[in-house]
Amino acid sequence: MDSGLDGDLMTVFLDEAAEALVQAADRLLALDRGNDPGAVEDAFRPIHSVKGNCAFFGLMRAKALAHDTESVLDHLRQGRLLATGPLVTLLLEAVDALRTMLADVRAGRGEAPTAAAAEALRNRLREAAGDASVDGAGLLDAIRVAEEHWLHGGEARPALRQALETLIRHARATAGASTAAGPAGGLHPALETLRTWLGRALADTPDEAALAEAGTLLDRLAADCPGEAGVLAGMLRDGFRLTATATGFDDLLQGWLAEGVERLSALPGAAAAAPGPVAPQAPAAEPGRTMRVSEERIDTFLRLVGELLVVADMLGHIDRRVRRMPGAEGVARDLRRALDTFNTLSGQLQQAIMTVRKVPARPLLHKVPRLVRDLAAGCGRQITAEIAGEDTEIDKRLLDLLDAPLLHLVRNACDHGIESAERRAAAGKSVEGHVRVTLTTGAASVTLAVEDDGGGIDPERIRQAARRQGLIPAGSHPDDADAMQLIFSSGLSTAERVSDVSGRGVGLDAVKRDIEAVGGTVSVTSRRGEGTRFALTVPKQATTQIIGGYLVRAGGQLLVLPLERVRETFQAEPGALGSIPGGGRMIQRHGRMLPVLSLGERLGLACGTVRALVVVECRRRPFALEVESVVGVQKVVVRPLVGLPPSALVAGAALMGDGSAALIIAPDGLIDGAPHV
Repeated sequence: MDSGLDGDLMTVFLDEAAEALVQAADRLLALDRGNDPGAVEDAFRPIHSVKGNCAFFGLMRAKALAHDTESVLDHLRQGRLLATGPLVTLLLEAVDALRTMLADVRAGRGEAPTAAAAEALRNRLREAAGDASVDGAGLLDAIRVAEEHWLHGGEARPALRQALETLIRHARATAGASTAAGPAGGLHPALETLRTWLGRALADTPDEAALAEAGTLLDRLAADCPGEAGVLAGMLRDGFRLTATATGFDDLLQGWLAEGVERLSALPGAAAAAPGPVAPQAPAAEPGRTMRVSEERIDTFLRLVGELLVVADMLGHIDRRVRRMPGAEGVARDLRRALDTFNTLSGQLQQAIMTVRKVPARPLLHKVPRLVRDLAAGCGRQITAEIAGEDTEIDKRLLDLLDAPLLHLVRNACDHGIESAERRAAAGKSVEGHVRVTLTTGAASVTLAVEDDGGGIDPERIRQAARRQGLIPAGSHPDDADAMQLIFSSGLSTAERVSDVSGRGVGLDAVKRDIEAVGGTVSVTSRRGEGTRFALTVPKQATTQIIGGYLVRAGGQLLVLPLERVRETFQAEPGALGSIPGGGRMIQRHGRMLPVLSLGERLGLACGTVRALVVVECRRRPFALEVESVVGVQKVVVRPLVGLPPSALVAGAALMGDGSAALIIAPDGLIDGAPHV
């Protein structure tokens, strides 16, 4: 095949295989609740598809592992095996191994790095599949034992009843298979024709008419064959059409298709259908068309839209100059009309590109049930997981941003939030703990919440641990709300035991730092004996370079505050500001006291006359910033500060329409080291 096309096809295959394996893992987790034929079938199909496509691309080690995984799933489908916890764990390990192998292929390392581990896993899968090989006498004996237990052994638990029912149904079907009649006919006529045609094709390249005939035969097989045969026939048809028209019927395609036809010939669904009248079919509706576009290309579009916003600001600056020119009213009016149209279209373009960047949150949340299952097994507890919001669409980069914080919070919930079964029983709670992860969106933000129904966090224990580690001075007694914030201090731990996650404080400082770095917030609420809830709130466009800006002047400089952090602007009455011990100042607003900071002083600038106070949220608390004037509101493009040392006070710079630059302020950095209560 053409190397460029081959590479593109490989990329598409790896993307689709990654999604298919995620789907398989999700459905396997459902088997923890007992045999679920629908879940088994849903897991079987993606593994089957991955196996066939691995063979097509010559990934034979991955194909072999997928084949053995598929065999175990097939035994589950046929009722020859029961979905026990260890078997589900083995299948999940196999899916993980396939994902790792394909990730290595994507990275250019091939299949070699995981070959030994994959072979060991294959042996375990073959051993599990071998456990399903029971002769007819054994199956008949299983019928007798199972029926006697069920009919005369009293009430059985639901899970046991389900297992027995599966065993009895399979045993009866298998024991009677030797006396059942075989298929009422040979292979499907289209399959027979296709096998003959392929025999000729392997010796001689077919012409265009023969290629069209092959496509017609594959269409007929995909439409007529039921069950697994239909899935395989559809895969053969799609693979054939994808490659034959672009590359011709080369050796690789011939071998792959011949192998697929032989596999299809062995399946029961490939038997000839009973003849009958053919009903006319309505033309199928054309499905919505989709394309895979690299994230880098979308980012390029987004960067160019940002440049358009800068151009719009420049045009606005020109517009203001033209309106001040005598006799230019007509030109100013036309320029304003063109500028309004430009702003509308560029805004629509930005919105359209941001919509393209949105993806369902499922890749982020789907990990939670598997993670909770593994953690529960590791700490010897019974914990269930629940997720909500997996269909909510968020910016693609938010998936990466929230991934590590979610891991920390779920690990802490399972390892230190949920109590042992003994403690839960003593407290009158169900011995089975529960972790719930939800993702919701607001007008301008996304909130990821992790809740557990464990024992909660004891503020007094946090205070004691903080005193031991010197985080609060002796004699100081922060209230419960402030004490809860101490759990985000680096290294603070109240854990009673050492484990992979040694307490509520481990990793939470990193969680807070990462979320606040993009303008987000972290909050925690807890009730003793009832549970704990962590909430991560980040801007919807936290990872983009276009933000709403609130422009002010302080210290003679034009500065930008993130608009989403601004709560209100007001003028202080004379004498309204009061001083507090330690050098801080306060002002009363809406019945509460607000700390007051000089924005110019915090930036080391000489301050002018203060004419306004801007209330800004800093780490979930309101602060009043003194400024010399408010300039207005506009969208700005965040640009990095090149050649300057990083600062906690400044998030970047924005280019203004007159060619000047304005610093973009990081509100949370303003309060570090500032005198306030």
